[in-house]
Amino acid sequence: MEDMRFPPVCLKVEGGRPRIVRSVEHAMFVLEHRWPNDHPTREKALQICRYALNGKTGAAAARDALVYAAVNADIYIDLTSVQR
Repeated sequence: MEDMRFPPVCLKVEGGRPRIVRSVEHAMFVLEHRWPNDHPTREKALQICRYALNGKTGAAAARDALVYAAVNADIYIDLTSVQR
């Protein structure tokens, strides 16, 4: 199976610790094992990740679904707003 990479997504999981997700496979792991709630957007993101792994959609769609679910779960960290 090909590793389906995408631009990094930063999430606050596991007690607020940041986690960087860079692939569909890693997104699936976080959604299944580290997600803070069972909001319907989580289930949709899991479904879209499965579609991506089965070649029915691309990694960009899986990333978009992950970001949308993370915003709804209030765990998304916008890397563009982080000051350096």
